[in-house]
Amino acid sequence: MRQLENLCHWLTVMAPGQTIEIADLPPELRNRITRFVLDGARSAGTVSLTDDSLKRRKIALIRMGPEQETLQLLSPLHYLRQGLSPSADIIEGNLASHGTPMRRLIDRISELATDPDSNVAADAPLVKELEGLVEWLLGNFDRDLSTFDEALARLEQLATREADRRAERLSQVTREAERQEALARYQRR
Repeated sequence: MRQLENLCHWLTVMAPGQTIEIADLPPELRNRITRFVLDGARSAGTVSLTDDSLKRRKIALIRMGPEQETLQLLSPLHYLRQGLSPSADIIEGNLASHGTPMRRLIDRISELATDPDSNVAADAPLVKELEGLVEWLLGNFDRDLSTFDEALARLEQLATREADRRAERLSQVTREAERQEALARYQRR
């Protein structure tokens, strides 16, 4: 019942006039329509099945850098926006915005890769695990941006494993240095 109230409220606020067209329906409802039937007559001509052309896809347009003060016609996304807007719901974002899941993931990967204590040799476990994470992300990302949040959680687990490996390497180096020092003291006697 509450959903019906919300729909009626949405239609009264968002409809452009007295007549409500299919395009005026909210995308969630419009994308679920599978057929139209005319009331009062029963024949094959009164039923129309819909296809994917009625659906409005959600398409993300993502800027890679900060927004610049330029003429709209010079914007690289302007023509994409104009061409896609009649048949798709456009979601715009900026990869440079620090709050986006994609940007947080990229920033965290950069932190790990540029940490001077990280082993970033081609055959290092960190590099192999990062390759695996990227492969997982490419295989699992469809349209849901929360996939980047999950990838970030996996990256944090990877960072924890790398910190453990780093602590173990430091412990080994320390033990070896202590052994060398003890050996040198013994030889001086």
